[in-house]
Amino acid sequence: MSQLLAPAKTVADGIPLWRRIRELMKEKGSRYSMSAVAGRLEISRETLRLMLNGEREIYWFELEKIAEDLKMPMARILQEDVAALHAEIATRKKSLQQLDVAMEFAKKRFDMAQGLTEKGYALLDIGYLHLYQEQFADAERVYLAAYEVIQQIGQAPQEDDEMAFQALAHLAWVYVWSKQHLKALDFLEQHRTILTSTRTRQASYLNRKGLVKQSLNELAEAKQLLYQAMELVRGLGREEWLGRVCISAAYVEYLDLNYSKAKDLLIQSLLHLQTDTMRLLATKDLVKVYLKLHERQAAEALIRQTLREEPVKSNREMEARLRILLSRTLEVPFHAEAVAGNSKYPKYMRLLASRFLRIFYRRWFLQGRSKRVKAVYQMPRRSFPYDKFF
Repeated sequence: MSQLLAPAKTVADGIPLWRRIRELMKEKGSRYSMSAVAGRLEISRETLRLMLNGEREIYWFELEKIAEDLKMPMARILQEDVAALHAEIATRKKSLQQLDVAMEFAKKRFDMAQGLTEKGYALLDIGYLHLYQEQFADAERVYLAAYEVIQQIGQAPQEDDEMAFQALAHLAWVYVWSKQHLKALDFLEQHRTILTSTRTRQASYLNRKGLVKQSLNELAEAKQLLYQAMELVRGLGREEWLGRVCISAAYVEYLDLNYSKAKDLLIQSLLHLQTDTMRLLATKDLVKVYLKLHERQAAEALIRQTLREEPVKSNREMEARLRILLSRTLEVPFHAEAVAGNSKYPKYMRLLASRFLRIFYRRWFLQGRSKRVKAVYQMPRRSFPYDKFF
């Protein structure tokens, strides 16, 4: 019997089939009113109403008739035609790699989108990619547009709650990461109800607010909020998220000069993080902490081990950062020179390596000159701004 039933949800976005059909009908205008469609399908208006309210299951033969009436392929109704695009975008969103390619896919998907819910999900993808490419003005514009679309869907509030939450939660990140701190606090307070309606959302809310307080240099309150978020996340089974909150808390401890606590938190984060990009970020921060604690051997061992691993080979920016830090750890210029002179690394990283070398060699030259050009490698007294650039 179940084989006769049409899928309950679409393939890509998991949109309830009844809502999908209802939105497609509404988009096509008055010719696709409930009464008109029921007449062409030769069923009662009440039967169609029950189907499009989710109160009655839809059979395959009924879906075929509806697709024919809508003059749309079945694959378009079920989103089978965008399933591959959706998967490509999801993969790149998770890895945070090739975001420019993902943006092309996301815009293509938006151009194909039909129905308010599909358009809303497509906008959420575009906003996410703008956000992680640090295109904050574009991200804000897209998320506001997505939220407006979501409000137009017009179904029961609980059905659209997750979409609305995603739009508002990421809009909060836009304000946090673009350093609009007071606007971020106002926004979080304004939408506090939806942003804290579940335990998961409450943890996310505390995490965001903690980062805003850290940016405002209110470190005591920031630590309190982030540790509260950490405790909430521990009971949710969200390993990746727990690792990210540990990184945030470690950074606040680092700013507060509690380097030992920062080290413990970063080591803990590596036990939970699963995505390569975030693991590399935590590794880089851990190296900085080791240097602050004068644990140079631990820093060198961690850098060399990471450079041998596969993930860093596909992330040239992080590889360059680690090589510059290796020069800092060993107090020699060679590894930074390898970055500055190799076009495979991003231009920004080559400029950072050149800046490091300029400071290094200036100090080295002056010291060598004062000792009749005795070639002794020492780090310059003028420090390289690692906390700013790394």
